[in-house]
Amino acid sequence: MTTEELEMNATVVSRVVRWRLMWRSTCVLAPTILIAPLLTIERAEAACTPVAPVSNVNVVCASDTDNQQGGNTGYGTDHDNNNTYTIAAGVTVHGGTFGFTTGTNSVFINAGTISGTSAAGISTGAATITNLSGATISGYFAITPSSINLSNAGLIFGERARLRSPRTGPSPTLVRETLRRRVISVVRFPPVGS
Repeated sequence: MTTEELEMNATVVSRVVRWRLMWRSTCVLAPTILIAPLLTIERAEAACTPVAPVSNVNVVCASDTDNQQGGNTGYGTDHDNNNTYTIAAGVTVHGGTFGFTTGTNSVFINAGTISGTSAAGISTGAATITNLSGATISGYFAITPSSINLSNAGLIFGERARLRSPRTGPSPTLVRETLRRRVISVVRFPPVGS
């Protein structure tokens, strides 16, 4: 073989080696490049979704929230009607004033913590509340409903009272007695002026 032939063979071999090296690198790096964004980007989502005001929907609180609604309310507005609220275990929904503010016909399934520091954990119209074992509802007044169907296996406490009608004030005898048994079938507060 001549020098010229050896140089051509070396060039061809060099190109083949580079091609194989590039192919191997591509096979190793391509999956890494495709997977990397999935490992480094965290999902951005609201703590309670969908964002209020909403009516006739299922609201899920899957991560902690503090004053998500603004105006010192953890979640909700007075115009949110006919919603079901599910608070996951280990999740805290907190507002400086209200944990939740809702309209009427609300259903709460609480496995986490709901707190409203200066007013109520839950301020609502007519509501059905299931406070599961290990769950907590708290506030200056824990719950301020117009009427309530309550099943409680967790903790409900208020600095001033556990339940209070926003219109007529507390009904302490009924509230204290029924909360000791942990289940309240229905509490209806009398209309104003009765």
